Amino acid sequence: MIMTVGEDTTQRAVDSVARQSLPPHDIVLDYSPGSFHYKFNANVSRINTEFFVQVDSDMILDKTCFEDLASGFTNGVGVVYGQLRDPMEGRIVGVKMYRRTCFDTFRLQDHISPDSDFINQIARLGWTKVFVVKHTRGPREYWHTVADHQPHYTADYTYSKYLIMGMRDRYWKRIRSLKGRLQRLHRHSHPNALIAVAALVSGVFIEESRDLAGNQRRYAPPDVLVQALDTCRHTAIDHVRIGGMIKNDVGKVFEKFCRLGSELRQKNERCAFRETLKNLGTRQENLAWVGQVGLCRGFLSPHHSHRQLRNDSKMIIDNYSQNTKVL
Repeated sequence: MIMTVGEDTTQRAVDSVARQSLPPHDIVLDYSPGSFHYKFNANVSRINTEFFVQVDSDMILDKTCFEDLASGFTNGVGVVYGQLRDPMEGRIVGVKMYRRTCFDTFRLQDHISPDSDFINQIARLGWTKVFVVKHTRGPREYWHTVADHQPHYTADYTYSKYLIMGMRDRYWKRIRSLKGRLQRLHRHSHPNALIAVAALVSGVFIEESRDLAGNQRRYAPPDVLVQALDTCRHTAIDHVRIGGMIKNDVGKVFEKFCRLGSELRQKNERCAFRETLKNLGTRQENLAWVGQVGLCRGFLSPHHSHRQLRNDSKMIIDNYSQNTKVL
């Protein structure tokens, strides 16, 4: 199953499916408009094979991808994941092979994370998920993968994608997971990585539960963010001293950096904002990632009242202290 809204990468995905060592019985190619969950469910109704793979139009599958995924199925397994090679983050999740009978009881819903929600639902019936990993040599980012993920990471696409990811992290109360993702974004140094960082941490302040994927909705990055991250790319400035601001208190770290971001915005010190964000990405302190959340919140919403600041801080603290498991 390949769902597309007409991306120019679609034919690459189709060709990679056609080259599989385990050939597909059929390719369901859907160009229709609509939300992800609606299109997915409509296409599932057209499938009558025991298993099927959902492929994004910006993926290029390795020749053995289907074969590798199929090897993960045993009794009780409902979905098998394969990892992707992504230029923004490195090794990420992933292409999925589903067992068709799992959809006899449940279908995807209008949900901020339709696929994660579905996997949680079938888990209650006893179905499990597994990840196919053929080798684990070296650091985790070099472990086995089954495909390339090659979207056009323009500023608009990057901001929209990562803003929605931040909304999902808020919904699932998994703000703690921001730390690892932010580290990967800084480590891989993609030209638009800082836009992804700012979008990701901005998304956690947006409360949303609907399916936003697949409907061509795009969130454009604020002009002030593009200017700060683009025009200051090659500007040398004095670093803002931040070492003493990163303490072992989530709320205080967030509030201090939120005030700093607001101050830099009001003084129009865009380049200082960019360099401080980059600097935080290299820090080893446990809560440096909270500093990134606060800095971006203050810079992009500089006119926070004291009440708004405390409410944001409370949301971060409450979310940080919880650990909702997403299957």
